Amino acid sequence: MSKKEETDVEFACKLLDREVQEDYKTEWTELLMRKKEELRTAPISVVMFRLQQQWLALSTTAFKEVCEVRPIHTLPHRSNNLLLGVVNIRGQLRTCVALGKMLEIEDAVAAKEANETCYQRLIVLENESDRWVFPADEVHGISHFEQSDVHNVPVTVSKSTANFLKGMLERDGKHMGFIDEELMFSGLRRVIK
Repeated sequence: MSKKEETDVEFACKLLDREVQEDYKTEWTELLMRKKEELRTAPISVVMFRLQQQWLALSTTAFKEVCEVRPIHTLPHRSNNLLLGVVNIRGQLRTCVALGKMLEIEDAVAAKEANETCYQRLIVLENESDRWVFPADEVHGISHFEQSDVHNVPVTVSKSTANFLKGMLERDGKHMGFIDEELMFSGLRRVIK
């Protein structure tokens, strides 16, 4: 070791071995004794969309893509009103469902006719190996929320037989049902099979 390196090591040892000042100890003791603030949870990322007159939100992890409306081909000998048929998405036939019917969202024909601006899209969802497609009347886009922004589902909705919501969200004056994707996917598998 060179003379300069020995001097640097000695200086570092003296610096680290020096006596701690009393006010420094007091400051850190007070800081460490304070109650820890609530840990901030990771923000929730959702896609907001509309079925009939109902705004809904679903975690972005469930979304594969949003695409233009395409022809939905019905399947013969199927009496299930939840299954609309199949649709061609990027050269592959995907199961297309009426998510509004599963969520028991009432058809609002008069309100639909009164609403001149309707931006229908097909939404492709993915869960493990399953892919589902459903038509939406409008897609508002992606938004981020804190866990504290999720409010309880109203009692009238929570007692519904088709309660797939885990909370309510609000953005831009829109009150949205926050769909529990695990319940929704298991409900789709159960009803379609």
